[in-house]
Amino acid sequence: MVGNQERNLEHRKNKACKELKRKMPNGINELYLKLAADFIGLEEGSFKNNHQHKKFTMFTYLLAFVVGFGLAYHYVMEWKRARRSSGRSLPGPWGLPFFGNILEFGLYPHLTFNKWKQKYGAIYQIHLGIKPWIVINDASMAHELMVKRGSSCSGRDSDIGTAAFIHPENRGIIISSGKYFGKVRRLTFIYSAQQGLGMKSLEIYTPFIEKESLELVRSLYNVTLDPAIRFRGFTLNIMLTVLYGKRYASPEDPTFVKLDNLIVECVDLVGFHIMLNIIPILRYLPLSFNKKVKATVDEYYDILRKLYKNYLEEEQTGVAQPCMANYVKNNLDKAELDELDLHHLFLDLITAGVETTATTLNWIVAILASQPEIQKRAHTELDSIIGCNRLPLLSDKPNLPYTHAILREATRFRPAGGWISIPHHTTCDNIFQGYHIPNNTGIVANVYAINLDPMRYVDPDRFDPDRFVGLKASSAALANGPIEARDHVTFGWGRRLCPGMHLADTDGFLALAKILWCYRIELDKGGKVPDINDWQHGFGLRPKPFSVKFVPRHELVKSTLFA
Repeated sequence: MVGNQERNLEHRKNKACKELKRKMPNGINELYLKLAADFIGLEEGSFKNNHQHKKFTMFTYLLAFVVGFGLAYHYVMEWKRARRSSGRSLPGPWGLPFFGNILEFGLYPHLTFNKWKQKYGAIYQIHLGIKPWIVINDASMAHELMVKRGSSCSGRDSDIGTAAFIHPENRGIIISSGKYFGKVRRLTFIYSAQQGLGMKSLEIYTPFIEKESLELVRSLYNVTLDPAIRFRGFTLNIMLTVLYGKRYASPEDPTFVKLDNLIVECVDLVGFHIMLNIIPILRYLPLSFNKKVKATVDEYYDILRKLYKNYLEEEQTGVAQPCMANYVKNNLDKAELDELDLHHLFLDLITAGVETTATTLNWIVAILASQPEIQKRAHTELDSIIGCNRLPLLSDKPNLPYTHAILREATRFRPAGGWISIPHHTTCDNIFQGYHIPNNTGIVANVYAINLDPMRYVDPDRFDPDRFVGLKASSAALANGPIEARDHVTFGWGRRLCPGMHLADTDGFLALAKILWCYRIELDKGGKVPDINDWQHGFGLRPKPFSVKFVPRHELVKSTLFA
């Protein structure tokens, strides 16, 4: 009898799943079934008993209620906004109820956004679930809204991705908004100016960054590998030194390895998770995905607390190195913040600082492996200015314009943070060029359309360092200037500019200059050419795995590196 009941339940469930697949839009059925199975606590495929079938039914009703309530609320609010508005509604593609336009994005949203630009213009409205977003495909328009109108267009939406798991109460510097964001921003840029991330304060860390870049090129001596993990180790040690005065001597140290893995996991988990964006309430359900994110984040914070505790102990004994933790700690009261805010801030700085610079360096190597003529020009410049008896220093940067231009061009050509900017959020209604942009609207810049705009760059799809050889000002300085002068928009906009852009320019240049002084980057014998037109899917823009050889350029490389 029981066996027959189970078979009947299984038959009804399979029939329901087939009907669901037939009726629901492509791709959504799989997502729904995974969430339902996760909620019930079993693998997709079978119900074990009547209780699990009831839970499946309960989940379906719960989801239907959330969908219905969300749609009703959305359309009422849209109606009220339309009545209050004194401007026109922005054009844009029609979307599905509840899902909005998200199913049309595909694996490459930047290309979809660029296609819609041809139809709707440089600025238009889409919906991410039921939430309105403004997509900007023009540099001047993005500058007008996100820089000149920064007071009303620099908020954040805490419902984006899985950010709420990492920063409950919207702490940190990346996802925070309003008065809190003002406090943590001042703490980062003003109170910690003497030992923080500004250009002047970085002079304190230059000797260490020089030494760390030496360790990096030593680790690449005459090897064939994918350098991604070496670059992350390089940037991780720099971030830990700047923030905590801590460096791990061995890349095999268990804590160092664990922290590096947690950063990668955290970046992947915070990526564009479709269902959590459409249905934010799902993050509060006991799903295995939610538990995994929480466990990863808890472990990450546990390591950061230990690093801070170690710094405090070294400070008490008088052996602590100059670092940002010192100045942040001493100014927490002035900023009206606490130690928990410090941990959230440092998590943001480490995660972003490690991933972005390491990814940019990885792209450079992938690109140069099949561009020997660019390498040759850089080698000629380095030999002329530096010679063969010493490594490049940061003080050589003004005399190495082509080498520096390679870094700039890579940052434009393959932005490590991804082709779509982290969304800004409006904090009040705006009228822009006659269009009404409501309060609580996301604003994203299509970095792809701007960094590869043929009106701004000649032959933008070609990697060409020559386009930046004549520039004197740093990318960070240009990011704070007029939009016409910016070399790229990878570092963001206005009040949300990347806080580590000065550091990225410093450690990125030193690593690149030393690598090119030491090595020719060659394809592995019989190996594949790195595909620079494809990348790993997820948050950011990481190249797919590849392998290259780092071949010493002359006999003095070994003696210079290991003397």
